[in-house]
Amino acid sequence: PGGATGYEAHGLAARAFPKGTRLRIAEPYLKILNDGVRGVRVDNPVDIRIEGGRHAEDTAAMKDEGNRHFAEGNFHAAADAYWQGVQAGGGDVAVLLSNR
Repeated sequence: PGGATGYEAHGLAARAFPKGTRLRIAEPYLKILNDGVRGVRVDNPVDIRIEGGRHAEDTAAMKDEGNRHFAEGNFHAAADAYWQGVQAGGGDVAVLLSNR
């Protein structure tokens, strides 16, 4: 509820997960959205795993960088850092998504 849908969600996903990124979703819910576009709903961000990408150390570094930007009031820079951490594919995906 209140999240991105349809073409808006497609653009968001394309920016967050460039072509070639592999996602592993523990409990995907496949559905046809109101606008006729097929989609995948994930109820819990913990169910998302990103394969490949950088190492878990990079994910932790991006989380720390995002936290630093957030503390300084640079919210857009913090969100960008958190997204880079998500794309790195470490174990903190749920934390990074909730921080974003």
